[in-house]
Amino acid sequence: MHRAQERFSVDFPVYLNWQDKTGVLRRTSAVCSDLSESGMRLLTMDRLERMTTVVVGSELLGRMGHATIQYCTRFRMKNKVGLQFSAPFCLSDPARRRILEQVTRKIELVPNSV
Repeated sequence: MHRAQERFSVDFPVYLNWQDKTGVLRRTSAVCSDLSESGMRLLTMDRLERMTTVVVGSELLGRMGHATIQYCTRFRMKNKVGLQFSAPFCLSDPARRRILEQVTRKIELVPNSV
């Protein structure tokens, strides 16, 4: 089943917190380049392990929730990382919409498989 999902091409900093396999708490910064209710794409210097659960936050949107790393591929001198939120990130909230309008490069509808 395919459904159209609103995706935002954006450019704002985020941070990720997680616990690695040895139990050490980790934190890294990244730049969000694509955002939807189900996930986001980031660029970061760090190599992140697939299927790791992270907590995502940003200065703009606050705590964005838990997400699982779906992929991490080398892209130029950085890593492109795809995250899937564990619960939908509500983009219809009026306050979030105003913030997104400030950081959006363009808005488009793209199919998303469920």
